[in-house]
Amino acid sequence: MRLHAIIVEDEPKNREMLSMMITKYCPQITSHAIVDSIASARKLLAESDDIHMAFLDVQFPDGSGLDLLNDFKMHAIAVIFTTAYKTYALDAVQAGASGYLLKPISVEELIAAVDKAAKQVRESKESLLRSEIEELKQLLNHQKNLPKKIAIHCSSGIHLLKVDEIVHCKADDSYTHLYLVDGTSIVSSHTLKIHEAQLKDHAFFRPHRSHLVNLHFIKSYTKGKSAEMILENGTEISISKDKLPELMIELRKTGFIH
Repeated sequence: MRLHAIIVEDEPKNREMLSMMITKYCPQITSHAIVDSIASARKLLAESDDIHMAFLDVQFPDGSGLDLLNDFKMHAIAVIFTTAYKTYALDAVQAGASGYLLKPISVEELIAAVDKAAKQVRESKESLLRSEIEELKQLLNHQKNLPKKIAIHCSSGIHLLKVDEIVHCKADDSYTHLYLVDGTSIVSSHTLKIHEAQLKDHAFFRPHRSHLVNLHFIKSYTKGKSAEMILENGTEISISKDKLPELMIELRKTGFIH
């Protein structure tokens, strides 16, 4: 398994030294990015879903590495703390860090920490894959029993729509616009929240408070500060920052990405 890492370190000399040691002594790490602050690390996390391991200092001008640990854990990233202070060791271990290296870092300790973290990453990935396969089986069994049509209440009466004909829904105060595959739209008398509950088991996802999207009609999506998705009908929809990790989970759950 090829591992990709990130070094989060604000001291230039320490960054350069650790980068050199990883390149020379840790062949299982095939690439590593380098950032110098908590903010930069969070930005990189939002833009990438291919980081397996992090080398994290503790003290930064814009925060503590311990505060960043939860961000890494949410992405199943193994964290190795690198610091000159022993006092943080217990906090780091209790918080779930994979390793703790005291500066100056020795080659032997680095190799041992990376081997341990790499093993945890592989076991985590294998466990996640097994879990995702089981979830997919359950989802497929559940979907067999789902209704193929839903009732949409409009001012003129009730429309019975096939679920797979709905591309996306957009909130309009207490009403909702439903956009269909054939290019037409219907105005529902119900709120988007009601339709979210109605469609939650049909691979619909709410990337923004004003939109509900059929995952089958996502053509592409971008990450970063201005994350957005483009649907098959050309509609561009913003993705809220806190919704991006959830979107990745839903796309994996439905088998669209791996």
